[in-house]
Amino acid sequence: MRRLNRKLVAANRSFVLVLLFLSFCLLHLTDFGRAISSRLHPTQSKLCEVPLPPSDVSINGQWKRNGALLTITVNNPPPPYYHHFEIEVRDGEDDQLVVNSEVHWDTSVKFELKKSDHPYEIFVHTVVTCPNGTELRSNHPFKGSYKTETSKLPKFMNLQEQPANDSRIYLKSPKLHRSYVDLRIFDTLNLRYIRFIAMGGQGEVHLTEDRISKHQYAVKIIENIRNTTSNEFERHALEFFQKHPKPGILRLALSQEDEDFVYLITDFIDGLTVRDLIRLSSQIADWPVRVQILRPLIAESCQIVDFMHQNGFVHRDLKAGNFFLDMNGHVTIGDLGTCIETSLIKPRVIAGTPPYAVSPEMFLKVPYGNSADYWSIGVMVFEFCFGKLPFEPFNRAMLKSDNQTAIKEIRRRLMSPDIPRHAPQEIRQLLAGLLNSDPHKRLGSPELGGIQSIQQQPLFRDFKWDDLRSPLNEELLVVKWIKIIRQKREKRKQKFAEKIKNSTYNHTNQTFV
Repeated sequence: MRRLNRKLVAANRSFVLVLLFLSFCLLHLTDFGRAISSRLHPTQSKLCEVPLPPSDVSINGQWKRNGALLTITVNNPPPPYYHHFEIEVRDGEDDQLVVNSEVHWDTSVKFELKKSDHPYEIFVHTVVTCPNGTELRSNHPFKGSYKTETSKLPKFMNLQEQPANDSRIYLKSPKLHRSYVDLRIFDTLNLRYIRFIAMGGQGEVHLTEDRISKHQYAVKIIENIRNTTSNEFERHALEFFQKHPKPGILRLALSQEDEDFVYLITDFIDGLTVRDLIRLSSQIADWPVRVQILRPLIAESCQIVDFMHQNGFVHRDLKAGNFFLDMNGHVTIGDLGTCIETSLIKPRVIAGTPPYAVSPEMFLKVPYGNSADYWSIGVMVFEFCFGKLPFEPFNRAMLKSDNQTAIKEIRRRLMSPDIPRHAPQEIRQLLAGLLNSDPHKRLGSPELGGIQSIQQQPLFRDFKWDDLRSPLNEELLVVKWIKIIRQKREKRKQKFAEKIKNSTYNHTNQTFV
């Protein structure tokens, strides 16, 4: 009897333990399933959702003679998985990209800003890379602004000041004995100064206007460094295409030099760049609409590049910011600072802007040619379609780094860019051809027949390549988006002007309150 009781007690204990175990499993079944799901589908996990923009960003400036040294620090705690923060600084006047960099949590990035009468706009995005390789970017950036102060107060301060001399260009980077350029040195043109446009890698660019014809010109001012050929490349290319003009290549009106500077005066393109379109591309949800914008954009770009190649030149720095769009939506390629005759290319020199214009063959420092330009067009098309680069961004400092692991990772990504599967097949096929790591098998290469290999792509089925710029053609769809961007800019300028009008100026802190 006692043995039977012991067995019953043991059975009861076992039964209770089983019930407790089953209850525990039921209570945690949901969490367990979620854990399994997050392992199988990382992008669906709460830990890998679209990240929020950083909310705690420090912006500090140190005044300098010609501007300010700006320090940006992201203080937010890091989101899950591999992450970084993308920083863009743009000129508040013309929305030109001044700085494009990245920073990690609790670290700082420093860069110099030139003096400007307009505040610089600062945008910081959060970017995370999920375990499956998917890169997610915050939908809306952190927004800030920073103002450098010139020696004179801005005109909208409504204070007494001497009128500006519109016959002079006051240099943003003055030499010790030269603070301005007198526009009257250009005898064949009667120019007056309008405004500063941008700082380039080789010099600064200013907008001027002919007093009689009212035609607008961009004046590029490059330091005249003796015993170097780098300044001569752009001048030689512009002078060649001045004699052999082609719609879509920036027209040189005048080239001149003195002891200090080389002056290149070209037509001013009153419009936008493809970079402006890329920032708006997320609002173009329908692929048929994107394709309708892309086809003439790609076609005109390829025709211009093909004309350069036929005349023995390679641009080497094609990026979205160098594709200008006029108010009719037609393309003009600008900034010929790296344009060079094919026979003069030195394989070990990376001339383009990383990462946009650095093809795999450039990165490997092997002989390259025309195909490098078509790689850059592929990068531009990818950016427009997906709002990001086809590979992890890198800069010139990383290319010179001794970190072999980082160099190998850049090489791996360049050799096999990932094309999203949700894009239409004809887009994916074109991008696969333009972003082919083998320059001899890349679309547009001489081995594949040059531009004809692109014209034969399914994306251009039934597309008319002739007379793309004919005024008889119907208005391009991209014109609608150009007008939208310009309207937004005007509203932003009006809003800023109204803010300044209703503000007072603090001379001690050099800020508006």
